[in-house]
Amino acid sequence: MARLGVGIVSAYPLTELERIDLPDPSIDFLHWRTGEPMDPHPKGFLVARADLGWLGEVDLVGGQVCPIHMFRSASGVEYTYQDGAGREYGTELTAYLREELAARGVRRAVVAGDLNMPNPRDVFGEPLGLVDAFGDPPPVTTPDGRSIDRLFSTPDLVARDVEVVRVPGADHYPVACRLTHRTPEAPAIGRIREQDLARPPARPAAPSRRGLSR
Repeated sequence: MARLGVGIVSAYPLTELERIDLPDPSIDFLHWRTGEPMDPHPKGFLVARADLGWLGEVDLVGGQVCPIHMFRSASGVEYTYQDGAGREYGTELTAYLREELAARGVRRAVVAGDLNMPNPRDVFGEPLGLVDAFGDPPPVTTPDGRSIDRLFSTPDLVARDVEVVRVPGADHYPVACRLTHRTPEAPAIGRIREQDLARPPARPAAPSRRGLSR
């Protein structure tokens, strides 16, 4: 895809392939170490609908978020998604993605990619109504010890057997998982009224004599 170095490969048929171009953050794009001006490169997500057989249709949302940790301000302050301009951009990013995904009818989905932030749950978890496929602590997905390549899903799906594939020479490791339906939870005992527990079971009604012959 032009301007966006992201792709989706699937063994299942894909339809309705679309692109979400992310706005650039309002920061100074100066190299974090040298202070030289840098090209931020367009970032974004591809959205494709896949027919996964017995699992039904699932939207695959894959992409990359701006690595603001690679930049610093004109005054020499390094950016982070945890505070300052980076945190503000993270909040804007959540709102922007929520609108873009809703406009494309995305309701049942897996969101994955190079999310380039210390804690992607802050943007892609509860604020977007998604569930993190990783437990705590999340597995390392880069040779330098970060966990920025992540998987999220809508609550009706469960990502199982999550695995990080440590490919020699790669700067980001692929992450794989198996998808399945989420089993509905049994109602909690607290949802049953106490009087219903104490009440004796109702006796079956006596058969009607109407219509019986003598």
